[in-house]
Amino acid sequence: MPVLPQDTQSRLRGIIDEYTTGGTECKIPGLVYTAFRNDGEPIFQHYSGLRAVTSESPMSEETIFFMASFTKLATSVACMQLVEQGKLRLDDADQVEAICPELRDVKVLTRNKDGKFELVEKVRRITLRMLLTHTAGFGYAFEDEKLAEFSRPIGFDDFSGEAIDTANRPLVNQPGETFQYGVSLDWVGVIIERTYNKSLEEVFKEKIFQPLGMDHVTFHPSQEDKRNLAYMHRRSPGGKLSTTDHFYRRPLVAQDGEKVPCAGGHGCFGRPTEFGRIISLLLNNGMDAKSGVRLLKAETVNDMFTDQIPDRPRFSNLSVPVAKPELANPTPLTPMPDDHTEGWGLSFSINHFPESTGRAAGSASWEGLANLFWFADRKNNIGGIIASQILPYGDGLSVASGVLALVTFAFQSSTVLYKTVRSYKTQDANARALKNELNDLTGVLHSLLETVTNYPDLNFDCLELPLLRCGKTCEEYGKLIARCTKHSNGTRPSFRDWIGQQYLKGDITDFRDMLAGYKSTINIALANANITITAVTRNVIDEYKDMIDDTTADLQKHMQRLDERARSLAVPPAENVESDSTDWLALFEEKESTRKGLQICTELSLHIEALESTSSENPQFSEQPSADKYIKSSLSSAKSSISMLESRLRSHGSEIDKRMEAMKLKTDLSEDDINELAQLRETKESIHQCMNVVAHAGEDLAKERANVFEDITMADNAYGITVSTVKDLVFARRVNVQGQARYVGGQIDEASYNATITALTDLDRGSVHYGGRDTSSVSSKDEVANKAMISRAFLDRHGPGVKLEPSGVSAKPSGSTP
Repeated sequence: MPVLPQDTQSRLRGIIDEYTTGGTECKIPGLVYTAFRNDGEPIFQHYSGLRAVTSESPMSEETIFFMASFTKLATSVACMQLVEQGKLRLDDADQVEAICPELRDVKVLTRNKDGKFELVEKVRRITLRMLLTHTAGFGYAFEDEKLAEFSRPIGFDDFSGEAIDTANRPLVNQPGETFQYGVSLDWVGVIIERTYNKSLEEVFKEKIFQPLGMDHVTFHPSQEDKRNLAYMHRRSPGGKLSTTDHFYRRPLVAQDGEKVPCAGGHGCFGRPTEFGRIISLLLNNGMDAKSGVRLLKAETVNDMFTDQIPDRPRFSNLSVPVAKPELANPTPLTPMPDDHTEGWGLSFSINHFPESTGRAAGSASWEGLANLFWFADRKNNIGGIIASQILPYGDGLSVASGVLALVTFAFQSSTVLYKTVRSYKTQDANARALKNELNDLTGVLHSLLETVTNYPDLNFDCLELPLLRCGKTCEEYGKLIARCTKHSNGTRPSFRDWIGQQYLKGDITDFRDMLAGYKSTINIALANANITITAVTRNVIDEYKDMIDDTTADLQKHMQRLDERARSLAVPPAENVESDSTDWLALFEEKESTRKGLQICTELSLHIEALESTSSENPQFSEQPSADKYIKSSLSSAKSSISMLESRLRSHGSEIDKRMEAMKLKTDLSEDDINELAQLRETKESIHQCMNVVAHAGEDLAKERANVFEDITMADNAYGITVSTVKDLVFARRVNVQGQARYVGGQIDEASYNATITALTDLDRGSVHYGGRDTSSVSSKDEVANKAMISRAFLDRHGPGVKLEPSGVSAKPSGSTP
C-alpha cells in the first residue's frame, strides 16, 4: 500500500509540529503519530518534539510509551482467541466463577437511606461478555467518587500493579445494569492467565507480539526500554506543563527476574508504531498481512466490532466524574453530538454515525490515561495512533495555542477569499453583499486574534469547531471560484460562473448566511469574554441580549436549512457518491459548528443572568433612553414579521418540492401533468425570488440602523458633532476631548442641524477675527513639533476629512482650494 504523497506528509508534519515546541512549558513536549492500513505498513508516521520539557532527547522510533488502556485491546484479542478455541464462553457465569471464585462473592457498593455505605448482594452473576463491555459493575477509583470515598483513608490504587487492588474492591453497579468504565479488563487478564496457566506477558508474546513482530511491547520494560522511556508530564490548572514521577512505578522499578503482576487493563509499555500492528490485524479481518498468520477469524473480528449493548445509547457521552483530578479531567469518555449514539464492542467504543473527521460509521476507537488515542476504520481501511504522556487525562493539548492557530487559519482564509471576491469589479448585489460580509468577518476575526494574543488566560476553546469550519469554508469556496474558468479560456475564473455555484447544496445567499453565522458566534464569544474582564453598562447588557436573540434565531434557521440539505443527500446518485459523501461530512461538521454556536449563545445568556442577579442595584445599570427603547422595539417587531414571512415561504417551497418530486416519479406524464409540473416550477421560481427579497429586507433590519462612533479624540479648538437627522440610533463611545475642543451628539431634525452648523461657522469666523479662542503663545519649538506630529498621526489614521459649511454651500475636502 503506497504512503501518502510527500506534500500531504509535509502538511501533516507541519500541523503536528504546531503543537510541540521544543521544551517550552505550555504546549506539548512531544508526541508520536502514525497511520496505517491493513497491510501493516505505515502510510505516515511522525515523531515530533522532545521526550520531556526538560530534555534535549528528541522523540524517535525507539521512544517507549506507557500504553495504559491500549493494553485492553491486546487483552481482548487474546480472550477472543480462547473463545474461538472453545476454552472460554462469553455468557457462561459458571465458568467465570469457576476460574475466578473471587467474582462469586463480590458485593455491590451502595448507600442506604441515611447516606451510609452498604454492601449488598448481586442480583445477577457476572459473565465474560459483561467484563469485556464494562457492564459487570466495576469502576475505577480515580473516576468513581463513591468508590474512592469508600476506600479511604487508605484508598484504592488503580495503577499499583498489585493484584490486591483489583481483587479487593466491590462493584459500584449491579452486573448487567449499566455501562461504567473500570477494572473489568484486569479481571479478563486474570481469566486468560488462569486458563493458560501462564503469565499474561508469556501469553501475549506467544499469541500476539511475536507473530506480529512487536518486539518492543511488553509488561516488563528492559533497561534499554527504560533509557528510551518518554517522560510523564502533568499540566497544572494554569496550563503549565512539567515533568513528574511515573505513576505506574512497579514494573519500572522491578529488578530483572522479579515477578511483577501483568495488568490486562493497563499494563503494557511499548512503541506506538509497533502497537499499530494489532490495529492493522483488525483492519485485515484477523490476518496479519506481513506474515500471513491468522490470529483471529473474520467472523470473530466482526463480533468484536458489533455493538454489544445497543440498549444503552448514551452511555459513554456522559461526563465522567473525577475523584482524583490529578489523573483525569471531567470529560465524556467518547464525546458525540447530542443527536448521535455510540456503541461498545468487545473492549472498545464504536461510533454509530460518520464523524466530522471523515471516520466512517462502525469504526472503533479508544484511548489511554496519559492522553494516547487509537482508531480503526474498517470501511476506509485506515487506522491511527497519536501518543503523548501527559496527565491528567482529557488534556486540552494546549488549547490556547490551538485556538490561536485556528484563529490565524480562519483570518487568513477569510482574508484571501475577501481579496478574491473584491477583485471582481461587478455591481451584482449578491457579490457586493458577499464582499461586505467577508469584510465584516475578517474584522471580527482580527479582533479575536488580538484578544487571544493579549489575553492568553481567556478560554476560547468553545470556538475551536466554528473557527475550523470558518477557515475550511472560506478555503473551499476559494477553490470553487478558482475552478470556474468556463468563460475565461481556463485563465481567470469567471464571475458569471462562480456566482451561481452551489456550496454544500446551497446558493450564494446561503453561503453568506453561513459566514454571518461564524461572525455572530465569534461576536457572542467575545462579548462573553468582555463581561468577564471589564465592567459593562446596562446599555451594553441590553445590546448583548439583542445580539443573543438575533444570533440564536439566525443559527436555528441555518440549522433547519442544513437539515433540508442533508435530507437531499440521504440517497446520493451513484455517479456522485464521492462528491456527495464529502458534502455530507461537511454538512455534518457544519451542523456541529452551528450547534456549538447555539451553545455559546446560551452560555452568554446564563452569564448575563448571573451578572444581573448580583448587580441589579448597581447604578451603572441605568435605564435606556426612550428613543433607544422605541426604535429597538419597532425593529424587533419588524424582524419578527420578516422571520414569520420567511418561514411561511420556506414551508410553501417545501410543499412545492414534494409535489414536484411526486410528479417526477410518474412513469408516464399526461398533458395535464406536464402543465402542472411547469406551473409548479414557475411557482418555485417565484418563491425563490420572494425569498431573496425577504432575505435582503432581513439584512437591512439586522443592521438596526445604528451608527456607532468609537475612539474619538479631539483637541485644540475643534468642534465635534455626532448626530442623526433620520431617527437612526447614534452611539458615541470613548470620546476623549482635550483643550478647548467641544463635542455634542444626539438626534435632531434637519433644520436644527443646519442652524447648528451656521452658528458654529459664524462663531469660528468671529474667533479668527479676534485672534481665536486660544491666544496663548507657543512656548517652544518642541511644542510646535509635537502638535505637528499629533496632527500628522491623526491624518494618517483618519484622512483629511470633510470641512462643514453652512447650508447651501457645498462641502469640500479640507485643505482643497475653492
